[in-house]
Amino acid sequence: MPIRVGIALYYVAGLYGAPSYFHWILVASSADTWAPQPILALELKKTFSTYIQSFTHCDVLRSTAFTGIVHLFTTTRYTPQTFYATIKDNFPATDPGWRFPGVYGPQGWTCATWILQILWRMREEGTWVSDRNFDHTYTRVLNLGSELIERTKNVEYQGGVRIGFHTMTMEAGVFPHVTYATATSLVKAPANYAGDPLIRLESGKSDGSQSPETSDAHTI
Repeated sequence: MPIRVGIALYYVAGLYGAPSYFHWILVASSADTWAPQPILALELKKTFSTYIQSFTHCDVLRSTAFTGIVHLFTTTRYTPQTFYATIKDNFPATDPGWRFPGVYGPQGWTCATWILQILWRMREEGTWVSDRNFDHTYTRVLNLGSELIERTKNVEYQGGVRIGFHTMTMEAGVFPHVTYATATSLVKAPANYAGDPLIRLESGKSDGSQSPETSDAHTI
């Protein structure tokens, strides 16, 4: 039986001048859609100065911070049990030094870096087959997170779960009001949280940093 794999995004509002950001959780399910809950949730958490793995079955709809799921791929290579075991045994919470190869990506060791490292391995082993450029995965996920927040026509509903598809074609300019900050500005998340800043700035409210080209921001 195939399993579907995706990234659950949780919107965390910034406090005291800190920017808002998405917390990433890798999710998997053997159901035909993302509607049946609970689902397998694989997460990197930061507690004080220590990172830990957190593997649970959770109902994503129970959290008010839940934004939606970015669907990545379906595979018959793993069952939920072997998927869990592979990640638990091969991707520890400690920082191995791996960093996202794209120009725009998470800074340092975060929940997103941990997940992107897993996805990089799955591209290499042939589990995740895609003709899209892996180097644009980070901005792609954030673009889809913006779509999920705004509930655009590209968002699909499976039960009560909002879904954005990584394979969906997005035309340049589909989000003309969204700009992106450079990677150097992605270090403003609270020190006690393993999340990534939400790189979504309304036009006219940018911090003045250089943005990626529109074609890169909206297609990968």
